Amino acid sequence: MFFTTDTGKFFISAFVIFVFFTIYLAISDYFSIGLLSDDYLNFISAQNSTLFQKFTSSIQNYSNFHLRPFWFISIANSININEMLGFAKNDFLFFRIENLFYYYLLMLLISFLFFRISKNLVYSVILLLFCLMYPNNLNDICWTVGKVDMLCAIFMFAALYTAYSYCVKNSQYKIMLCLLFFFFALMTKESSVILPFITLIIIYISFGREKLHEIKYLIFLEFFLLILYFSYRVIILGTQPTEVVTAYQNPGILFTVGVVFKASLSLLVPFDYLSVQDNLDTLNRNFLIYLLVSFAFLVTLLFILTVTKSIGKFFLICLIFLSAIFPNLIAGYFRPQLILIPFVLTVFTTALVLYRLKYYYKFFLITILALLINWGVLGYKLVRNWNYSYTVAQKVYEEFKVLELDETKKNVIIGLPSRLRQSYIMDYAIGPYNYYRHNDFVLKDKFFDLVYTGALDSGSLNSELSVKMLNENEYEISTTGETQYFMRLDAFNNKYKDRDLILKLSAENIFNKPTNMFLKLLTDKANIILYSEGKFRKLN
Repeated sequence: MFFTTDTGKFFISAFVIFVFFTIYLAISDYFSIGLLSDDYLNFISAQNSTLFQKFTSSIQNYSNFHLRPFWFISIANSININEMLGFAKNDFLFFRIENLFYYYLLMLLISFLFFRISKNLVYSVILLLFCLMYPNNLNDICWTVGKVDMLCAIFMFAALYTAYSYCVKNSQYKIMLCLLFFFFALMTKESSVILPFITLIIIYISFGREKLHEIKYLIFLEFFLLILYFSYRVIILGTQPTEVVTAYQNPGILFTVGVVFKASLSLLVPFDYLSVQDNLDTLNRNFLIYLLVSFAFLVTLLFILTVTKSIGKFFLICLIFLSAIFPNLIAGYFRPQLILIPFVLTVFTTALVLYRLKYYYKFFLITILALLINWGVLGYKLVRNWNYSYTVAQKVYEEFKVLELDETKKNVIIGLPSRLRQSYIMDYAIGPYNYYRHNDFVLKDKFFDLVYTGALDSGSLNSELSVKMLNENEYEISTTGETQYFMRLDAFNNKYKDRDLILKLSAENIFNKPTNMFLKLLTDKANIILYSEGKFRKLN
């Protein structure tokens, strides 16, 4: 019978793990999380764009540097299915279930590909748990927008699986299937451009150098498809690579090193960067223990590679990681919520290297067990933070319903909550404002959300913003929460000026985030609205 075979045992093991993980998420209140942050704006863009606009990067309220038609199509389809199922307008359970389904499908693909290569059930289950439970990966199921990374990763691993199958038994249909999955990945997110390089390295580790000759036709076709993709974007759509770099990046080698450092930190430490800094400053004991366990894992890995004279394999692992974050180097930024694809590719490659060395996984068992227990606790807290962020957002949504904007003036909103550790709250608030005002994914009204707030704890997040009127047109606004700070989205500095107002953020706290704001009105055409302690109020 199928279920008595190793393959059957693998699927039974995966099913049992998914059942218990679903219970774990339910206890964490995962299924109560609704739409947050720019979820609304992306949903509006998906619902109000044609198929032609989706395939030509001409979607409203979205960067034309991104070509992600399959993602937007999936969003539009999800909205329609949610309506067909009869869910209420403020019930987003379907989107939580959908994201979790994609997450499980991705984990199944990753671990099953490793199972096909290794034929080892225990190692495959360990890999599944390792990828499933890493806390930073859970951001992609809590944040609905994270579906784009999961879909892209699913198509990439489906392409890798068919490439592996082609190496085992050559057939033309497997080549076509691999190219089809690669095309789907390209149409989902730009991160997939790395797939030909990843395929080469994975096949080399799995089979050795001799197989590279056999797949040269497949690799050639993948690169050819990549050339067609870039030609379409540059020649047909008119997207110039220099424009992308200019739009997102700060020049200089230090900037590139910074992106690599942040990505490496997100790979190894499941905390947001401010929490890392805060934990180091305060010498948090639990955090230091986690660093010690992670360090022990890395030392064990390097020890095994050294004694087996396979240190070169470590550079292959690093190459996979650097290839995986290459699109982020071009985009010019990194954050923990983007680590899913680099993490699963790097961990998969590491597991493959260790298996091919025929070395002892038992050296890792203690550290792996310690990491999984730690991740279970951290993952619970992370999901709870997302749930709390949604609770905070709901209070803002209720205030949105009664907020009256002066259509004759520029409405500037200051103080909306944006970050609670890794969780997003009210970024691009124009999306949820329109949704709750018009009860639909439309964009009719606009305002200028100039400055947000963030914090590392819920108490600070809800703290009052202190306002001091310097004169008739000048204000000084300060945070009062212990870890509360000001932030501007998509801004490289703490200053802003237009014809109506001047703004400057200053007085950085212990983790270099501004806590003071100077605001000066230059005309009477700006309407300043402050959000503090759960209420909106006009300053002028």
